Amino acid sequence: MRRPYGIWVALILLLFIGYAYFTAVIKIAPDEYAVSENQQNGECLLLAPGYNFLPHALIPGRVSLTRFPCRVSELVEIRLPIPPLDELNSEYYSIRMPITLAVEADPARLLVDPVRLVKDRHAVIALCKRALEGFFMKEFSPYLAPDFNRDALIAAMDAMFKSAHEKLAVYAERQGLRIIALDRSGALIVPGYGTYYEGLRYLDELRVLEKNNRKEMIALNAGLEREKLARKEFIEKLSEIARLIKSNPDLLKYIYIDRLGDNVKVIIAPEKSGMPLGLGLEQPAEKEPRKTEVDNLR
Repeated sequence: MRRPYGIWVALILLLFIGYAYFTAVIKIAPDEYAVSENQQNGECLLLAPGYNFLPHALIPGRVSLTRFPCRVSELVEIRLPIPPLDELNSEYYSIRMPITLAVEADPARLLVDPVRLVKDRHAVIALCKRALEGFFMKEFSPYLAPDFNRDALIAAMDAMFKSAHEKLAVYAERQGLRIIALDRSGALIVPGYGTYYEGLRYLDELRVLEKNNRKEMIALNAGLEREKLARKEFIEKLSEIARLIKSNPDLLKYIYIDRLGDNVKVIIAPEKSGMPLGLGLEQPAEKEPRKTEVDNLR
């Protein structure tokens, strides 16, 4: 009796091992790496080439897998604004340079956030591009401000490109990346002096316009605040007058008489109220019951 029972246990164990192998063991090729994302809590793990065991993958639909090639190459455009024209936020007043960037990742040393990789498959290239723009900006700065020297910048372009390339290689190495190639793939576009001075005039016009708009906005807000205070004071005065009249009804007669013109000599008013045109404050007289009516409460 024990023999059939042991066979069933061994069969079930074998089936579980097979299921775990095909669902939870992830094989990553030597020329790629992957990121696993736990659909329940959003946790992301970087998977290196080889066999990786993911316990959460035993539950169907729990883990999603995104694969990335270790080596990527992409054509990017380096865009550097010329101070102070960067305030215009226009590529027309920027230095532009098309570059082919090739990068190889070392999954065992890669420091790029796995969550970022899942959200953006081009995260590695984007990281290197931003770093390269920063290095180029430091190299170009002496030729951009305080005065724009276009001719000297173009003359020193080769040396600055080499320096930026070396700095990028050091930065990439720290991130677990290797720069395979960094080549210019088109002409360097540098705005001319005419375009530069045109941008300065345009920027001055915008600043004057913004200054005037700000002044008008301040004056408008001040006017609205004054109107708000005036309305508040008026309502408070009306409330105070209503309170005084309620406690002293004869005050309304005084206000009425005080507002009359100098040419008014005679006022005809009811004897009780002293107010003309039905403006009296006296309480209406109660109607006396007729003699024929019987008051049952007496």
